[in-house]
Amino acid sequence: MAEMFVSSHNPHIHKPFKISALFQKSSENLLDFSLTSPIPHLLFDRKMPILYNMVKFSKQIPFLVIFSLLILALSCGGDPLTPPDDTDGYVVNGVLFFNCNNMSSLCYLKLTKDGANFADAQVSVAGYPITYIGQGIYRASSPGLILVPGAANMVIIKSGSGDALFSKSFVLPDTFSVVVAYPANRLYVTGGNVLVEWTASTGSLHYAGTVVPKDSGAVVPDYAEPATEIKNAWTITPEAFQKSDGTLIQDRYDIYILAYGETFYTTSVISEIFFPLPSGVFTTGNIDTETFSGTIGVGTLSKGDYVVVDKQE
Repeated sequence: MAEMFVSSHNPHIHKPFKISALFQKSSENLLDFSLTSPIPHLLFDRKMPILYNMVKFSKQIPFLVIFSLLILALSCGGDPLTPPDDTDGYVVNGVLFFNCNNMSSLCYLKLTKDGANFADAQVSVAGYPITYIGQGIYRASSPGLILVPGAANMVIIKSGSGDALFSKSFVLPDTFSVVVAYPANRLYVTGGNVLVEWTASTGSLHYAGTVVPKDSGAVVPDYAEPATEIKNAWTITPEAFQKSDGTLIQDRYDIYILAYGETFYTTSVISEIFFPLPSGVFTTGNIDTETFSGTIGVGTLSKGDYVVVDKQE
């Protein structure tokens, strides 16, 4: 490299020095320069604008990098799960239900969008397509639909064009049975209580007991109430077998326990839900996603037992 000598008006520089030395040293490491050396003063000498601006600009690089990354994040960012505006107002209400007495499955879902029936959805449960039957209702049952008690069953809802709108896995309580512990002969004694016990149901969070008269349902008030899971036992009082005025009604009374998850949802139009349910115990609103709100309950009805109320002397 050709050697050039320069001098400076800077008072700290007392003799000429080589430019080639400057660039050779800076290529190794600018930080090697001593603060007492004349070269740092030259680098910051405003009378040498090229060298001065080069050093000044290097101090701004970290700020420029951070600023550029911020602009990139703002321009390219966004939540991929955020639904388009037209997904606001989707609501789903329904139930997944398994009956241990006949080993049958039921899916009942009602879908709406902005208050109107949502008729063109693609719905599947446990891999089985659910049929639209009108009025926003999608319904399927055995023998086609096979829910798996004690395991997760996936509910998937898509738009008519196949866009994913909702998917969630629901654990259906496992199969179990109930037995009348007293009276052991299943013959009801006037004024007495009936004690039933049951095996635990894996996947269940709650239980409810229900009594179903075989023939006298029109005159006997519904009898159902929450049942404790602490001892897996439920005591049925005489009111279950009486009219509202206290008159005992002869009949065979089937007894079941419903095991359910977060909640259980039903309406009077579901024929498979043939048993009375306790009021005021089922919560709503367990569905709250980016696209859907509503309630989907899961429940398994135990294999039942019975008592007979005969003519009392």
